[in-house]
Amino acid sequence: MQNIPSVALLAASLLVTPCDSFNVQHRTYSTGITYDRPMFHTTEFWGSVRSKEEIIEYAAGAVFGSDRHGNSLNKECIDVISAEPPFFLIHDFLDDDMCEEIIQTAERCGLKRSRVGAHQKTEEKRTSEQVWLGENTHELEDPLPLRRFATKVSRLTGLPPNHQENLQVVRYEEGQRFDLHLDHLDEFNDLECRGRLATCLLYLNSSDYYNNFIDHNNDDDASFTGGETGFPEFGTNVVPKRGSAIFWWNTVERPGSEGYDCEMFLHGDVRMRHAGLPILSGEKWIANRWVHPIPVSLGVVGED
Repeated sequence: MQNIPSVALLAASLLVTPCDSFNVQHRTYSTGITYDRPMFHTTEFWGSVRSKEEIIEYAAGAVFGSDRHGNSLNKECIDVISAEPPFFLIHDFLDDDMCEEIIQTAERCGLKRSRVGAHQKTEEKRTSEQVWLGENTHELEDPLPLRRFATKVSRLTGLPPNHQENLQVVRYEEGQRFDLHLDHLDEFNDLECRGRLATCLLYLNSSDYYNNFIDHNNDDDASFTGGETGFPEFGTNVVPKRGSAIFWWNTVERPGSEGYDCEMFLHGDVRMRHAGLPILSGEKWIANRWVHPIPVSLGVVGED
């Protein structure tokens, strides 16, 4: 996959064009947000195959809330790549200040070589550096970005924040990459917290491709070239944009589906293989939240 020119893959992608809201440099949201609708905090929604329109309505309501009439806000910020398996982009998931705070906290902590698998080994297929941020991180000055991230993921999945791992912050420098992989492995079923049901990947800074070719009005300081997230099953490379996130389910079995049990053996959905393509110059920053079928004893909390 690394030998395929990025531009060729990007040209075939349906997802390199962001929502129209990115043409507005200073976007504000309604302060009358409510999360009263119970479907935004249950697993029932994901138990059935949904249409793209249903996913947009659900995801927008889960992330941005709804108005007093029960209509989801900011539906234009949801780009559905695939309805089945569910896989979509969320623009403006976190604001720029929160993304920057996460980066600064990670830098204060210090990053180490990224590890993979249940036994957390270093491998040549992943050459980035990482750090884990949680409520007990000494260098954490403001817990709100972590808590807001956890809250939005909780509302998307219907599972409480304590089902999530701490926030993994990853830095890719020139030449670094993460080759094709799944976020869930069979061996994860043997862990106390079981497998990784879902992933929410947040981009903490923007690529120059985004600024130069997608949104000429964007005033973010681009800090890297390359580094798209490739999903070969869908012929798509996602171009990093600060504050945008990608959400998908990693396993064939999903909460809410018939026969699902939190103790069952989980099988990885091979359609969700993806890769972090090499950085050509600069630094790329991302953050991952992984969700498990049972509570994880790490103390992750939301903001509400």
